[in-house]
Amino acid sequence: MKILKLLKDGLAISFFPKRIVKILYKPYSFAWLVHSRDIQDFYRRFPMAKILPQKAIEFLCKILWPIIVSDITGVRDKEGKEKIGCILGIPLLSQQIFSNQTLTEKKIMQALKLAEKIGVQNVALAANNASVTKGGETVYRKTSVFLTNNYALLSATAFREIEEIIKLYNNTKSFNLQFGIVGATTIPGKVISKLLAKREPKKIILIGKTQEHLEVLKQECLKINNEIEIETSIDVRDINNCDFVIISTNSPSVVISPEYIKNNSIVFDITQPPNPSIRYLKLRKNIKVFDGLVINTPGINYHFNFGLPLEHAYPCLAEVILLAKKNKKGHFGVGDISLEQVEEIISLAKKYNFNPVMFDRIITWK
Repeated sequence: MKILKLLKDGLAISFFPKRIVKILYKPYSFAWLVHSRDIQDFYRRFPMAKILPQKAIEFLCKILWPIIVSDITGVRDKEGKEKIGCILGIPLLSQQIFSNQTLTEKKIMQALKLAEKIGVQNVALAANNASVTKGGETVYRKTSVFLTNNYALLSATAFREIEEIIKLYNNTKSFNLQFGIVGATTIPGKVISKLLAKREPKKIILIGKTQEHLEVLKQECLKINNEIEIETSIDVRDINNCDFVIISTNSPSVVISPEYIKNNSIVFDITQPPNPSIRYLKLRKNIKVFDGLVINTPGINYHFNFGLPLEHAYPCLAEVILLAKKNKKGHFGVGDISLEQVEEIISLAKKYNFNPVMFDRIITWK
């Protein structure tokens, strides 16, 4: 059956006219566009593929087309009307996303074409799909569906959890700490930097790849609060005196060695998939390491095992559901995210009780 469904999705992208697609598919209204984080994700969808060598799987991932992975049910808009969503998947693995951006964008456009044909209005670019398209900037003009890069809710959730971590481990609400942000010029990195600037930190060290971009971000933060100390660096080793390190890039080229982190500090990776370095950082016994952002989404069924409890989802999925509930028209998150957009998505999350989950407990928005 999965093979037949795979063939149907491929034909819908390439050959089926919309009138045929409407007969074959449910009336979907929103979609979450993902990719396989690793080969295990591919096996979860196609268990029979386990008999094949990894090289064969990697080849298949390059030639297969996007598919509908599962339905999302239990969503109702502000008028009480039911909205059926779906998880759309492109078959590429995480490492393939960054190694061949041309192929990745081709697969993303195939998925958006399928989304158009099945009636989808809002699509969330999840995980590396957002990164490789510069937060949707390279594709949003090429599709009739409304896009979001999910970074508004992701950034809001990350910062809410940063507040809780500081409160828990420093027994205070004070942000009088030295923060290091690795990947500061990524879209969520910029948002986190600006949110931190509002909270009177002791010092912020912005780490990125391009000094010019870091200087621009520094000035933007100083406009928010010109009394804080901000440094910029293109050398990740400069986090070595930070009390709290935030990782905002999952690029495999950014290597954060355990010896760069000082004793008794906190590391929080806000990316999904996680930065590859995080598994080595967790081996350190004298630092506290956190990763993974989760939102409680009451009443929503994803019909797919993410490895999360029922009615829980990643912020990048929860955001598009909130936009569907609002009947949002137009692109929401394309390119950089403003603090006003962060406030807007927090307001929606509060309205529908989509609260962050930390240490297996629900925490509320402030």
